[in-house]
Amino acid sequence: MTYDFDTPVDRYGTWCVQWDGIADRFPVPDLLPFTISDMDFACAPPVLDALQRRIAHGVFGYTDWRNDDFRGAIRDWFKQRHDTDVDPGSLVYAPSVLNQISQLLRMWTEPGDGVVVHTPTYDGFRKAVTGLGRELRGVPVVDPELALLEAELARPDSRVLLLCSPHNPTGRVWTDAELAATAALCERHGVAVISDEIHADLTHDGFTHLPWTRYARGRWALVTSGTKAFNFPALSGSYGIVGDPDDHAEFVERMNTGEGLASPAVLSLTAHIAAYREGADWLDAVRAYTHGNLRLVQERLDAAFPGLGWCPPQAGYLAWIDLRPVLGGVDDDALQRILVEREGVAVMPGVTYGAPGGGLEPCRTGVIIQPLRRLRSGVWGGAPVSGRGGVGEPPAGSGMPQTCPMAIHENLLGGPPPTHLPDDPEPRELLAAGTPATEVAAKYPTSSLAWARLADEAYEAGRVVESYAYARTGYHRGLDSLRRSGWKGHGPVPWEHEPNRGFLRALHALARAAGSIGEQEEYERCSTFLRDSSATAADTLG
Repeated sequence: MTYDFDTPVDRYGTWCVQWDGIADRFPVPDLLPFTISDMDFACAPPVLDALQRRIAHGVFGYTDWRNDDFRGAIRDWFKQRHDTDVDPGSLVYAPSVLNQISQLLRMWTEPGDGVVVHTPTYDGFRKAVTGLGRELRGVPVVDPELALLEAELARPDSRVLLLCSPHNPTGRVWTDAELAATAALCERHGVAVISDEIHADLTHDGFTHLPWTRYARGRWALVTSGTKAFNFPALSGSYGIVGDPDDHAEFVERMNTGEGLASPAVLSLTAHIAAYREGADWLDAVRAYTHGNLRLVQERLDAAFPGLGWCPPQAGYLAWIDLRPVLGGVDDDALQRILVEREGVAVMPGVTYGAPGGGLEPCRTGVIIQPLRRLRSGVWGGAPVSGRGGVGEPPAGSGMPQTCPMAIHENLLGGPPPTHLPDDPEPRELLAAGTPATEVAAKYPTSSLAWARLADEAYEAGRVVESYAYARTGYHRGLDSLRRSGWKGHGPVPWEHEPNRGFLRALHALARAAGSIGEQEEYERCSTFLRDSSATAADTLG
């Protein structure tokens, strides 16, 4: 069956957090939001059909989740999709995965106890752990010998490993060897394991998700839900497998009495059953579509940020983008302001996930190209680089000259304008006298003419992406100056007026580089803008 994932679904006015709730988190209007992990795709047709049939029944009384249809669908799904046997009698139910985690932490820990997680860490984990008065203890997700993990597990008050499998937000799928070694370490140090596997069904081809039930020793639980893979989180509902019978009985009793949640949301049961019985074909189509989108993200990032080396996640549709390989240390707050206030993209900074220094999670794959263009613009158009003095420079090995200033100036953030306008006489005279453009740009970082000269030199040397970065920076410098002088964004920019030439040269260089790296839309827009601004410049520059 063919599914339409290309036609956008307008979610405004549906009370959705992603689109309607963005105004509560960011003060800037009309943002492209990439702040929460759900999809903008409609649910699988079998799920929608089942929901409609259940709604047509018209009666929504108290419901028992311990029925053969629900538990049998889970059992069969795990066997078919993950080659894993599940005892239906070991299942538990809760409104959400985080609700299960919180309940298990109450059962297995006391205030002040340590809970170990891999960093970067899903922020829901942090809120659950710290909100209960437990201590969050992070170890890097890349820990080849597991030495850092063992060091935390060995602490006498570490009680639980909160494992995210596959890992959120990086999308890493743990290997058999890693999971077996982790299980052995937890058993050695008497640490319980809660394995959150809500992203398991979004594992991409070439990788295999291995449920924790295969490795479980001692005290453990696996918690998950179909809401993530089949995109119905608003219906709520989750389920888990609790290994120890006494722990299982205690969990069910707590939910029935202390939490008052003996009866589940019936539409959640309906959706889970339909998804697991009839939704596999739709899910495989979603996986293929999102993986294609992620490959497109990879191509665009490779073109925009040479040396970044970003790879698609092994599971899920989130693009965890760490800019440190290209920019060194990044000022998270300043980069966030650039992306939100200037580029109009709402993303969550890396520090949200305990990963300061340029980690971003900007893309749920769906709407992709526009935010990637804005991310590139926000960075190469002048994102602040920390740790390098007043004028930031890209790190060695990034493909950008070390003397290239890349700092955004206060005028683009609402502060005072710079001392030197893009083509004030001083930088023009220095360039005319043969001073290297890198030195001029370092001394006069708002000189669009210096940036245009750098773009020309890079292009002539065959460094096209570098030329694009320089040209875009020069373009923004010049555009800002024109606007401050009263230009309204349209109308002539005469070539004959010498201070305009830096901006026009940068615009020409931007069009040329955009065309060379396949950004046809941007090439056409810049070319048209150049002709409309100054026919003389278009003719002169070619």
